[in-house]
Amino acid sequence: MQYVTTAERIGIEKGEKIGIEKGVKKGRKEGILIGEILTLQRILKQPVYSKAELEKKTLKELKTILAETESRLFFS
Repeated sequence: MQYVTTAERIGIEKGEKIGIEKGVKKGRKEGILIGEILTLQRILKQPVYSKAELEKKTLKELKTILAETESRLFFS
């Protein structure tokens, strides 16, 4: 059995808290992007991606899809 010092335990707890906060922040960003993409698709009446498909994409992919969808709206 391995013992953890108080300082190590505090460090672990801080690390977990930071990790959770980063995960929540990333999740919010992804959710907002997915919502914007779906809304623009509805406006354009051109559903290209479903919500399930978008949920599998990375943040970078979502940003690219949003930019492409916006360009179809403004430059069609």
